[in-house]
Amino acid sequence: MADISTFRKECKSDRDYNLLIVSDLHLSEGRHPQTKKFSRNEDFFFDEEFFRFLDYHQRHPQKNGKSWHLIINGDFLDFLQVTSTDLDPVLDAEFLKYLDAHAVEEARAKLSYDRAHLDYGYGCGPKEAVYKLWRIMDGHWTFFDALANFLVNGNRVTVIKGNHDADFFYPEVQEAFVCKLRAIYEKEMTRAHDPAITQKVRGLADRCESGELRFSSWFYYEQNLLWVEHGNQYDNLNCFRNWLSPMLPQISGYDRRQDELDLPWGSLFVRYLFNQVESSDPLSDHIRPQSKFIAYFLAHQPFTAFKFLVTSGRYMLKKMQRSWSKLMPGAYAERDAAQSAAMEELAHQSNTPLERLRDVYNLRAQSVLKEDPGSTPWRAIRFLTRSSFMLPVLLIVCPFASLYLFIRSFFPPAEEYDTLGHKAEEIAEKMNVRYVVMGHTHDTDLQPLATHAGEYFNTGTWTTVFSQEELLMGDESELVFACGVRENNGADLKMLLMKWNDPAGEPRLVRLLETGEERAVSLARAKPAPPTHAVAA
Repeated sequence: MADISTFRKECKSDRDYNLLIVSDLHLSEGRHPQTKKFSRNEDFFFDEEFFRFLDYHQRHPQKNGKSWHLIINGDFLDFLQVTSTDLDPVLDAEFLKYLDAHAVEEARAKLSYDRAHLDYGYGCGPKEAVYKLWRIMDGHWTFFDALANFLVNGNRVTVIKGNHDADFFYPEVQEAFVCKLRAIYEKEMTRAHDPAITQKVRGLADRCESGELRFSSWFYYEQNLLWVEHGNQYDNLNCFRNWLSPMLPQISGYDRRQDELDLPWGSLFVRYLFNQVESSDPLSDHIRPQSKFIAYFLAHQPFTAFKFLVTSGRYMLKKMQRSWSKLMPGAYAERDAAQSAAMEELAHQSNTPLERLRDVYNLRAQSVLKEDPGSTPWRAIRFLTRSSFMLPVLLIVCPFASLYLFIRSFFPPAEEYDTLGHKAEEIAEKMNVRYVVMGHTHDTDLQPLATHAGEYFNTGTWTTVFSQEELLMGDESELVFACGVRENNGADLKMLLMKWNDPAGEPRLVRLLETGEERAVSLARAKPAPPTHAVAA
């Protein structure tokens, strides 16, 4: 499949569309078509709401009359939380026909050396990723029917990969996504007895083949206006060493194949520990960010945390140890070369100077698994993980850490450094854009940027978010999206941060409280009003 700009000459210009930007939907296995129940790892329960969200915007076009371009900015599908390894002969008939009747059996054979691995689902290779994709799309047929209908009605869709769906890197996954989307749409049209089924299914195929459904490996960019990316690369727990070539290097003493994703620490945490916690506490994954959940879990459920540490935690430590193993000389040479080639291709497609793209890419954080973690605690953990003393040390430290975190929970938390907000300032300056949009943190945000009097948007999430103290719904963090409306014949763009209000059947502005710093920045960049003189009556 093509990347974001491949079809620019053949299709309408990006500026011929108004924009809808969402992120962090985290669709996982969803509702099983046979049991009618949701997976315990599922975080997305808004299929019908999303259907109405797209339907509303198609029925209420803007005054400029332009169609919509939906940008899904990372963590669209949560491949990390698909743990099923079973095959239903009826349910998976389409999958077996599409892929290969032996593909999944081969995947099982690869994992047969470690039966415990099957508890965490299949690995992160291309064939396993296609299997997970099939599971996700089967469990959210309403969502994908809405997406297909959106495309058929003359709109555009771009999917940007994030740290939970880095599997979109594989061309096999992109091709399987299109194939399954067409299958779901045709099935739903048949079920609805739509007389125009043949025409609509052909229309969907034409839209996909002509590039109206796109996959982006890093960003969406409009010169002088807009930069959109997921944001995980600025988080040292979730960044990939080579985001454009995110594959495993050659690892000494590791005899498994190297055509799998080189997962960061956060992905290992979700795949090998968090999914197991959710099996007993399905709401745990709704506490964001993960660091806050860890603190809450240790402070308020120390015995449960201790149990997971000595069971699932041991397997995760093995994965960390593998990641921190001594690399062979030149292990990353092949991945680095692929990364460089992909960067050059992106620069060509986006008509952007290569050095400018490299400057933005170099703003990323250092991966705590693959590079210098940059902090004493992580260096200590790396040192211990390489030895056999890691687990005993953690078992000793765990009770003291739990007590410390429990006492600390009674005091107001310190204000956290806004990494993405500060990175947005630098991106806006380097790329000369007015708006920067990210996701990843699940925290809705809107901040002024000094560059070009612009703004930074964080589109929150479409999952339910809770506070770690009271497990209350984070009302202004879910069902959030950014809306961009073209002005001056597409030369300008007006961006708003919105929230889909499903009971009312329409969007509204997100309610956010300003800080003193934000008010000061806004006043500083505002033009002073002309002086006036009082005149006595």
